[in-house]
Amino acid sequence: MIHPVHHVPGRLRLRMPAIKHNDHHADAVGRLLGQTDGVLRHAISPRTGSVVVHYAPGSCDPQRLIERLRELAPPPAADKAMVAWQPASPAAGKSDSLLQRVGHSVATSLAEKLIERSAMALVAALL
Repeated sequence: MIHPVHHVPGRLRLRMPAIKHNDHHADAVGRLLGQTDGVLRHAISPRTGSVVVHYAPGSCDPQRLIERLRELAPPPAADKAMVAWQPASPAAGKSDSLLQRVGHSVATSLAEKLIERSAMALVAALL
């Protein structure tokens, strides 16, 4: 999928999840853009899945460019099954989400450390 993020004549920003963390596909997109008439320069970020294309407005049709990029996009991976997270026990996730339990655990640990350090500082000050 390709999502146009921003467009002004001469500059087009696209979000392309297919290139995110995929250098091979990002290189293929770069080759296609480099061979396209009217494309002046481009920047591809596999880290963010973003593509910025600077083009000559009279020489390049941005809609046609997006169509060409869509043709290049790989098919969705069929072997990646979506797995829903399940709590370890039936009672584990009824009232609290995983994020809430982790947050509570972290906050408790931080509070214990703070109390421990405060007590040590008080004892040191008294001595």
